[in-house]
Amino acid sequence: MKNLLVLTFVALMTVSATADEKAKPKKERTRNADPTQRITKTLEAVDLTADQQTAVKKATDQFQATMTKLRDDGFNPELNKKRVAAMKEARKAGLKGKEMQAKVAETVSAEEAELLTNAMKASRTLRQSIAGILTDEQRAALPENVRRQFTVRQAKAKADAKPKREGKEKGEKKRKEKESN
Repeated sequence: MKNLLVLTFVALMTVSATADEKAKPKKERTRNADPTQRITKTLEAVDLTADQQTAVKKATDQFQATMTKLRDDGFNPELNKKRVAAMKEARKAGLKGKEMQAKVAETVSAEEAELLTNAMKASRTLRQSIAGILTDEQRAALPENVRRQFTVRQAKAKADAKPKREGKEKGEKKRKEKESN
């Protein structure tokens, strides 16, 4: 009888402890927070020089000005959610690349598509300008996901900068044969 009483007491204490844990409010998600705040918080891990700090401040101020103008023109979180939902649908349908972009473009008006494009360009410009400010050592000190974004951007820039292949142009052999005949 004592054992049953003790087991019941322990079970009740366990249930109340787990109920208390569930009642705690979850941390606020910072996903929809201002991107400039997230970037500056991420860059705290890196020792920036005074020049770099002013350059980052200038880039974030320019981004905020652009986004404020876009919000005045009608850009809002619901519009972005609409785009994300359309992208998820397109992925489920097995679409990729330009086909997926076309499907997303069908769900938004031309004005909304222009707002979304301008917002993405502003975000890309911000990331690229900050990536250009950081040194290799500073980039290495960043978290993996941020560092990967910057290295992807660099790899694309290097690929674009490669000179064209030397050699015969496409179709040059056929042209020469036609000329000789």
